[in-house]
Amino acid sequence: MSKVQAGAIVPVHRDSRTLEQRRRDFVTDLERDYGDPSRWSLAPSSMFNRDWFQEINRWIANIHQRWNDDIRRMHGDLLSLVPSYDWEPFRLGGFDHVGSILARMDREMQMLRNEMFSNMHGTGDDHRTFGGLLDFLNNAYEPGEDGRLHFKVRFDVRGYNPEDIRVTTGPRQLTVQAKRSERTSNSASRSEFCRSIYLPESVEDDKFKCFLSDVSPGESISCTLVSFCFILKSYFCCMFICQSAIAQSIV
Repeated sequence: MSKVQAGAIVPVHRDSRTLEQRRRDFVTDLERDYGDPSRWSLAPSSMFNRDWFQEINRWIANIHQRWNDDIRRMHGDLLSLVPSYDWEPFRLGGFDHVGSILARMDREMQMLRNEMFSNMHGTGDDHRTFGGLLDFLNNAYEPGEDGRLHFKVRFDVRGYNPEDIRVTTGPRQLTVQAKRSERTSNSASRSEFCRSIYLPESVEDDKFKCFLSDVSPGESISCTLVSFCFILKSYFCCMFICQSAIAQSIV
Protein backbone atom coordinates (compact mmCIF):
# COMPACT_ATOMS: atom_id res chain seq x y z
CA MET A 1 0.00 0.00 0.00
CA SER A 2 1.26 3.46 -0.87
CA LYS A 3 2.52 5.61 2.00
CA VAL A 4 2.33 8.98 0.25
CA GLN A 5 -0.37 11.34 -0.93
CA ALA A 6 -0.65 12.43 -4.55
CA GLY A 7 1.59 15.38 -5.30
CA ALA A 8 4.38 14.58 -2.82
CA ILE A 9 7.50 16.34 -4.12
CA VAL A 10 10.71 14.41 -4.83
CA PRO A 11 13.80 16.68 -4.52
CA VAL A 12 15.97 16.86 -7.66
CA HIS A 13 19.70 16.51 -6.95
CA ARG A 14 22.18 17.81 -9.52
CA ASP A 15 24.97 15.36 -10.45
CA SER A 16 28.02 16.80 -12.21
CA ARG A 17 28.78 13.43 -13.82
CA THR A 18 27.49 12.42 -17.22
CA LEU A 19 25.04 9.55 -17.52
CA GLU A 20 27.85 7.21 -18.60
CA GLN A 21 30.20 8.33 -15.82
CA ARG A 22 27.48 7.83 -13.24
CA ARG A 23 26.81 4.35 -14.62
CA ARG A 24 30.50 3.41 -14.58
CA ASP A 25 30.95 4.57 -10.98
CA PHE A 26 27.84 2.67 -9.93
CA VAL A 27 29.01 -0.63 -11.47
CA THR A 28 32.52 -0.19 -10.02
CA ASP A 29 31.17 0.42 -6.51
CA LEU A 30 28.73 -2.47 -6.76
CA GLU A 31 31.51 -4.82 -7.85
CA ARG A 32 33.76 -3.61 -5.01
CA ASP A 33 31.11 -4.08 -2.33
CA TYR A 34 29.38 -7.25 -3.51
CA GLY A 35 31.64 -8.94 -6.06
CA ASP A 36 33.95 -10.66 -3.55
CA PRO A 37 32.44 -13.99 -2.34
CA SER A 38 34.46 -13.73 0.90
CA ARG A 39 32.32 -10.75 1.91
CA TRP A 40 28.97 -12.41 1.31
CA SER A 41 28.92 -13.97 4.77
CA LEU A 42 29.08 -10.48 6.31
CA ALA A 43 25.69 -9.51 4.91
CA PRO A 44 22.57 -10.04 7.08
CA SER A 45 21.06 -13.41 6.22
CA SER A 46 17.58 -11.94 6.63
CA MET A 47 18.22 -9.52 3.75
CA PHE A 48 20.47 -11.43 1.34
CA ASN A 49 21.29 -14.99 0.41
CA ARG A 50 24.15 -16.53 -1.55
CA ASP A 51 22.07 -17.03 -4.68
CA TRP A 52 21.26 -13.32 -4.79
CA PHE A 53 24.95 -12.38 -4.65
CA GLN A 54 25.61 -14.76 -7.53
CA GLU A 55 22.86 -13.03 -9.50
CA ILE A 56 24.51 -9.66 -8.82
CA ASN A 57 27.85 -10.99 -10.05
CA ARG A 58 26.27 -12.33 -13.24
CA TRP A 59 24.58 -8.98 -13.79
CA ILE A 60 27.89 -7.11 -13.31
CA ALA A 61 29.69 -9.47 -15.72
CA ASN A 62 26.95 -8.96 -18.29
CA ILE A 63 27.25 -5.17 -17.98
CA HIS A 64 31.04 -5.31 -18.47
CA GLN A 65 30.68 -7.58 -21.49
CA ARG A 66 28.03 -5.44 -23.16
CA TRP A 67 28.98 -2.00 -21.89
CA ASN A 68 28.42 -0.06 -25.12
CA ASP A 69 25.09 -1.78 -25.68
CA ASP A 70 24.04 -0.97 -22.13
CA ILE A 71 24.83 2.74 -22.54
CA ARG A 72 22.96 2.87 -25.86
CA ARG A 73 20.01 1.11 -24.25
CA MET A 74 19.94 3.62 -21.40
CA HIS A 75 19.83 6.51 -23.87
CA GLY A 76 17.24 4.75 -26.01
CA ASP A 77 15.01 4.04 -23.01
CA LEU A 78 14.82 7.64 -21.81
CA LEU A 79 11.19 8.64 -21.37
CA SER A 80 10.33 11.84 -23.22
CA LEU A 81 8.08 14.54 -21.84
CA VAL A 82 4.98 15.60 -23.77
CA PRO A 83 2.98 18.88 -23.88
CA SER A 84 0.84 19.12 -20.78
CA TYR A 85 -2.06 21.16 -22.12
CA ASP A 86 -4.30 18.18 -21.50
CA TRP A 87 -2.76 17.35 -18.14
CA GLU A 88 -5.12 16.66 -15.27
CA PRO A 89 -4.17 15.40 -11.81
CA PHE A 90 -4.88 11.74 -11.27
CA ARG A 91 -8.11 11.07 -9.50
CA LEU A 92 -7.45 9.96 -5.96
CA GLY A 93 -8.40 6.55 -4.67
CA GLY A 94 -11.49 4.63 -5.62
CA PHE A 95 -11.86 1.95 -8.25
CA ASP A 96 -11.02 4.38 -11.05
CA HIS A 97 -7.57 5.27 -9.68
CA VAL A 98 -5.45 2.74 -11.60
CA GLY A 99 -7.61 3.17 -14.68
CA SER A 100 -7.04 6.93 -14.52
CA ILE A 101 -3.27 6.46 -14.37
CA LEU A 102 -3.23 4.02 -17.29
CA ALA A 103 -5.55 6.21 -19.34
CA ARG A 104 -3.23 9.18 -18.82
CA MET A 105 -0.21 7.08 -19.82
CA ASP A 106 -2.04 5.83 -22.89
CA ARG A 107 -2.79 9.39 -24.05
CA GLU A 108 0.84 10.40 -23.53
CA MET A 109 2.09 7.35 -25.44
CA GLN A 110 -0.24 8.09 -28.35
CA MET A 111 1.03 11.68 -28.48
CA LEU A 112 4.60 10.39 -28.62
CA ARG A 113 3.70 7.93 -31.40
CA ASN A 114 2.03 10.66 -33.43
CA GLU A 115 5.00 12.99 -33.04
CA MET A 116 7.51 10.28 -33.93
CA PHE A 117 5.60 9.10 -37.01
CA SER A 118 5.10 12.69 -38.14
CA ASN A 119 8.83 13.38 -37.92
CA MET A 120 9.74 10.19 -39.77
CA HIS A 121 7.16 10.48 -42.56
CA GLY A 122 8.89 10.22 -45.90
CA THR A 123 12.41 10.52 -44.47
CA GLY A 124 13.49 6.90 -44.59
CA ASP A 125 15.05 7.30 -41.14
CA ASP A 126 15.09 4.74 -38.37
CA HIS A 127 11.54 3.44 -37.88
CA ARG A 128 11.62 2.75 -34.20
CA THR A 129 8.49 0.98 -33.02
CA PHE A 130 6.85 1.58 -29.68
CA GLY A 131 6.00 -1.35 -27.47
CA GLY A 132 3.27 -1.80 -24.92
CA LEU A 133 2.20 0.76 -22.39
CA LEU A 134 4.29 -0.77 -19.61
CA ASP A 135 7.33 -1.82 -21.66
CA PHE A 136 9.54 0.54 -19.67
CA LEU A 137 9.23 -1.97 -16.80
CA ASN A 138 11.41 -4.45 -18.73
CA ASN A 139 14.54 -2.47 -17.87
CA ALA A 140 13.38 -0.76 -14.68
CA TYR A 141 14.63 -3.35 -12.20
CA GLU A 142 18.30 -3.73 -11.32
CA PRO A 143 20.58 -3.83 -8.26
CA GLY A 144 21.12 -0.62 -6.33
CA GLU A 145 24.19 0.63 -4.51
CA ASP A 146 23.05 -1.20 -1.38
CA GLY A 147 22.95 -4.55 -3.22
CA ARG A 148 19.17 -4.82 -3.05
CA LEU A 149 16.76 -4.68 -5.96
CA HIS A 150 15.75 -1.18 -7.05
CA PHE A 151 13.26 0.34 -9.46
CA LYS A 152 14.91 2.90 -11.78
CA VAL A 153 13.43 5.03 -14.54
CA ARG A 154 15.07 7.79 -16.57
CA PHE A 155 13.52 10.79 -18.29
CA ASP A 156 14.91 12.89 -21.14
CA VAL A 157 14.91 16.49 -19.88
CA ARG A 158 17.07 18.15 -22.53
CA GLY A 159 16.09 21.77 -23.02
CA TYR A 160 14.83 22.29 -19.48
CA ASN A 161 16.62 24.17 -16.72
CA PRO A 162 17.10 22.16 -13.50
CA GLU A 163 15.10 24.70 -11.50
CA ASP A 164 12.16 24.26 -13.89
CA ILE A 165 11.88 20.49 -13.35
CA ARG A 166 9.37 19.25 -10.77
CA VAL A 167 9.01 15.61 -9.75
CA THR A 168 6.05 14.36 -7.75
CA THR A 169 4.92 10.95 -6.61
CA GLY A 170 1.76 9.56 -5.12
CA PRO A 171 -0.27 6.40 -4.86
CA ARG A 172 0.96 4.20 -7.71
CA GLN A 173 2.19 7.00 -9.99
CA LEU A 174 5.23 9.16 -10.69
CA THR A 175 5.08 12.44 -12.62
CA VAL A 176 7.85 14.62 -14.06
CA GLN A 177 6.85 18.15 -15.08
CA ALA A 178 9.03 20.81 -16.71
CA LYS A 179 8.60 24.37 -17.95
CA ARG A 180 10.25 25.84 -21.01
CA SER A 181 10.52 29.57 -21.70
CA GLU A 182 11.26 31.15 -25.07
CA ARG A 183 11.92 34.85 -25.44
CA THR A 184 12.60 36.97 -28.50
CA SER A 185 12.90 40.70 -29.01
CA ASN A 186 9.18 40.88 -29.79
CA SER A 187 7.56 38.14 -27.74
CA ALA A 188 7.81 35.68 -24.90
CA SER A 189 6.17 32.30 -24.40
CA ARG A 190 6.09 29.66 -21.71
CA SER A 191 5.01 26.06 -22.15
CA GLU A 192 4.75 23.07 -19.84
CA PHE A 193 5.56 19.42 -20.45
CA CYS A 194 5.07 16.33 -18.34
CA ARG A 195 5.19 12.53 -18.26
CA SER A 196 3.47 10.19 -15.82
CA ILE A 197 4.12 6.51 -15.25
CA TYR A 198 2.30 3.81 -13.34
CA LEU A 199 4.26 2.32 -10.43
CA PRO A 200 4.16 -1.39 -9.62
CA GLU A 201 2.81 -2.17 -6.17
CA SER A 202 6.22 -3.48 -5.05
CA VAL A 203 7.83 -0.03 -5.37
CA GLU A 204 8.18 2.07 -2.23
CA ASP A 205 6.92 5.35 -3.64
CA ASP A 206 7.87 7.28 -0.49
CA LYS A 207 11.59 6.53 -0.95
CA PHE A 208 12.25 7.93 -4.43
CA LYS A 209 15.51 9.76 -5.08
CA CYS A 210 16.00 11.92 -8.17
CA PHE A 211 19.33 12.70 -9.86
CA LEU A 212 19.89 15.03 -12.80
CA SER A 213 22.82 13.98 -15.01
CA ASP A 214 24.38 15.25 -18.27
CA VAL A 215 24.81 13.55 -21.62
CA SER A 216 27.90 15.75 -21.95
CA PRO A 217 29.26 18.48 -19.66
CA GLY A 218 26.70 21.26 -19.40
CA GLU A 219 23.86 19.54 -21.27
CA SER A 220 21.24 18.04 -18.98
CA ILE A 221 19.61 14.93 -20.35
CA SER A 222 18.73 12.38 -17.71
CA CYS A 223 16.47 12.76 -14.72
CA THR A 224 16.93 9.42 -12.94
CA LEU A 225 14.38 8.29 -10.35
CA VAL A 226 15.37 5.46 -8.00
CA SER A 227 13.34 3.65 -5.34
CA PHE A 228 13.72 0.41 -3.39
CA CYS A 229 11.64 -2.54 -4.58
CA PHE A 230 10.67 -4.45 -1.45
CA ILE A 231 9.09 -7.73 -2.58
CA LEU A 232 11.84 -10.30 -2.03
CA LYS A 233 10.15 -13.05 -4.02
CA SER A 234 10.35 -10.89 -7.16
CA TYR A 235 14.15 -10.50 -7.01
CA PHE A 236 15.11 -13.29 -9.36
CA CYS A 237 12.20 -12.77 -11.75
CA CYS A 238 13.03 -9.08 -12.10
CA MET A 239 16.74 -9.77 -12.45
CA PHE A 240 16.04 -12.22 -15.27
CA ILE A 241 13.99 -9.59 -17.08
CA CYS A 242 16.78 -7.05 -16.68
CA GLN A 243 19.48 -9.45 -17.89
CA SER A 244 17.40 -10.53 -20.88
CA ALA A 245 16.81 -6.94 -21.92
CA ILE A 246 20.52 -6.13 -21.77
CA ALA A 247 21.37 -9.23 -23.77
CA GLN A 248 19.13 -7.93 -26.57
CA SER A 249 21.23 -4.76 -26.69
CA ILE A 250 18.63 -2.23 -27.79
CA VAL A 251 14.99 -2.27 -26.81
